[in-house]
Amino acid sequence: MLIPSAAAKTAFDVVDRVFIQAQDARAARLGIRARSKGLTEADVERERLKDRSFVRAWAMRGTIHLIASEDYPWIRDLVAAPQIRASQRRLAQEGLSPRQAERARPIIRKMLDHGPVQRAEIREKLASKGIKPKGRQAFVHLLNLMTFEGEIVTGPHVDGKETVVLLDDWIFRRPRAPKEPVAELARRYLIAYGPATIDDFRWWSSLTAARAKAGWAALGDELVDEGDGLWRHRSQSRAGGRPAPVRLLPMWDHYFLGYKDRTHAGTPLLIGGVSAGGVFSPLVVADGKASGVWRLTKRGTGFDLTLEPLGRLPARSAIGKEVADIGRFLGSEVTLG
Repeated sequence: MLIPSAAAKTAFDVVDRVFIQAQDARAARLGIRARSKGLTEADVERERLKDRSFVRAWAMRGTIHLIASEDYPWIRDLVAAPQIRASQRRLAQEGLSPRQAERARPIIRKMLDHGPVQRAEIREKLASKGIKPKGRQAFVHLLNLMTFEGEIVTGPHVDGKETVVLLDDWIFRRPRAPKEPVAELARRYLIAYGPATIDDFRWWSSLTAARAKAGWAALGDELVDEGDGLWRHRSQSRAGGRPAPVRLLPMWDHYFLGYKDRTHAGTPLLIGGVSAGGVFSPLVVADGKASGVWRLTKRGTGFDLTLEPLGRLPARSAIGKEVADIGRFLGSEVTLG
């Protein structure tokens, strides 16, 4: 299973390999920290917002990811159809008719012609035009629909608020066009997350079982059977060797969320604690096993980091090195409580 390695030198190197889960923007950046060396939070945002080497947008399972700009169009196309149907269905449930949705689109596009726009501004503009659905989630599903149809992605924060931008204005890198997109996604998944099962890939990718199996089978002799339904890519070294170092992984991290079967993380009791209430907590991981969760709490100009054991925690000195690196990454003092 995926044991984060801190070998990457750029945020793009990480995103290009892993497809970082990113419904929480800071957690996504901390996920990059755990898989890179020497980067800061400002470096990550510069690569996303200035270099635009990767985008933050809805993708697999209808959740937000960081994905390399060259890869985003073909990956979105692979996973879009069920998400479009789901958004259309939810729009109807939320009281936004197809006619109203079609009226809203050109209004939104015209606003975005002038650059990033906060979501609240778009909502207010639509309301001023008489587009005021009863359901509170209608607006979210409208933007979701426009995302999966290839019109918009998430832009920079403006005045601390998330914005939306036109996809064609934001991505200026030439997209990749793999000949066998499903096989390419399976290959990329297995290189990043293997050893893993076909069911893990199907769950993570949100593809149908038939498409996932076809893409997996297309890899042919690239697959190496590890037994018990687990496979690795032939480019991966066999599991074993030195114990993996201690990592403090953020909430929603792929170490846990990249698989349907999460028993690699620890016992069922521990797994239940990690994912309590549907929220996947930040994890203390050592040698491939989660042994606790952690929290960052703002304190003045810095942060307090507290631990909650779910098993036997690693040595405090090892955790302290990770805490210090989080502080370096954030550019703020982080104190281990």
